[in-house]
Amino acid sequence: MNLTENRLPANLPGSGARKSCQRMGTGAAFTVAFGLLLASLLPVSGAHGAGTTAANFLTLGAGARIEAMGGCGTALASGVDGVYWNAASLGRSASHEFSFSHATWFADIGYEHLGFIHPLGDATSVAVSSSILHTDGIPKTYEDIYGMYKETDGTFSYTALSLVSSVGRYVGQGFYVGGSAKFLYEDNAGESGAGLAFDVSGLYISPNEKWSLGASARNMGRGLRLRDATEPLPSQLAAGAAVALIDSSLVTSLDVAMTSDAGTRFSWGAEQRLRGSLFLRGGYTVSTEKTAHKGFTMGAGIVVKGLSIDYSAVDYQELGLVHRFTLAVGGW
Repeated sequence: MNLTENRLPANLPGSGARKSCQRMGTGAAFTVAFGLLLASLLPVSGAHGAGTTAANFLTLGAGARIEAMGGCGTALASGVDGVYWNAASLGRSASHEFSFSHATWFADIGYEHLGFIHPLGDATSVAVSSSILHTDGIPKTYEDIYGMYKETDGTFSYTALSLVSSVGRYVGQGFYVGGSAKFLYEDNAGESGAGLAFDVSGLYISPNEKWSLGASARNMGRGLRLRDATEPLPSQLAAGAAVALIDSSLVTSLDVAMTSDAGTRFSWGAEQRLRGSLFLRGGYTVSTEKTAHKGFTMGAGIVVKGLSIDYSAVDYQELGLVHRFTLAVGGW
């Protein structure tokens, strides 16, 4: 098993596509792409405090497989999951894929992510995806003169939505580049706002496909326009590595992610293949931000022909477990 065999079939470009891309000037294309990536780091350097950004649902991840591995997707994610973690991985998709994920959070918060990949040929694929976070029945509160919050009559709802278009391309010598453009919308108790953001990503796969390196700048943009003010986004810079071990039946990965309002997160994950199409996964996450998630993650998955079913459970300690399910079909 290499780094991609556990996903849906036919996800690698053919040799003819690779050769044609190599003629386009690999070094120049990769240099330009990562120049844009480095330029995108500027918003991350202007870090904000915890809880001071809008559209925080953008940091909730995508896909049960990667969540079960501690969120280590920058160098490992593929298919529709790759749209969130590293859009450059779309350059490895040579077949269509549709994926839907559902997560049940604490306090009756629902989170869904869905996406579709369409290969264009010549080692290039495009994708459209959407994420939505929603909850209702939240009690209204007010702050009294002593700084204490008290409930009032009535409830309100919260909805956050992203619409994303992405592209990934193989540029030669094992390098892939990609990016995403995002439309964002947030409605909090009837006060709504919208904004735009983008991602820039790069990926390198070794010639034997036994290890990979990835980098991604996520959620870059001016911010979300809310209440006649522009609220900053949770900009994120991530780098990761993945390697296949023990006769390639075991894949392990590491990620480091710096988020503008949540410090630096360090994640480790592993995936063990059992009996051909069954996979067990686990991971662990720590963070420099006291309020960020820290703890174990776990999950499992099965791949049968063109169907993939994945499950993850993330331990939020006193808040309980967050369960996520993903169903993907592809290979056509």
